[in-house]
Amino acid sequence: MNGSDNGTHPFCERGGVPRLVPGKFFPDARGSFTPFPLPAGCVQANVSVSAPGVVRGMHWQERHPQAKLVACVSGEIHDVCVDIRRDSPDFGRVFEFSLRGGTGASLAIPRGFAHGFEVVGDAPATVLYFIDEPWHPDDERGFLWTSVAASWRVSPSVAVLSEKDRGFPAFRDVFPAPVAAR
Repeated sequence: MNGSDNGTHPFCERGGVPRLVPGKFFPDARGSFTPFPLPAGCVQANVSVSAPGVVRGMHWQERHPQAKLVACVSGEIHDVCVDIRRDSPDFGRVFEFSLRGGTGASLAIPRGFAHGFEVVGDAPATVLYFIDEPWHPDDERGFLWTSVAASWRVSPSVAVLSEKDRGFPAFRDVFPAPVAAR
């Protein structure tokens, strides 16, 4: 998780696409140690603990967009990011990653992406997020997780979601296709 040449962490770079960032993991007889250097520009760290089968997302902040550095500290998650930047050639593109505890790896997500994940396997997952803009609950937006072409592993009939996440509209309703000029 070394910074880029200009001394900032890759999660702060403008533009770009989500990407895995290798990390360090030091196991020994006592357990393990994983350093997560504080990214430049980080203003808040969040931790979520989710049971197997939980789906969180798809979320973003409209007026206060966030870049995120996401790490799975324990358990395993299937992470999904969708480009919601209207001016991007990747608009609507789905990016998928696997993150597992015990690796030190993290996922750098630039501003302008909706984000969500599902817990896979039989163990709960603890996820650590570093963000460059505080959480503003009144600014949080979302679309229904099943409305994008991601390789979700959990069946919608057994997925565990919050009422808010379950009630989000479909991607196409939040981001309708532009009407061609005549």
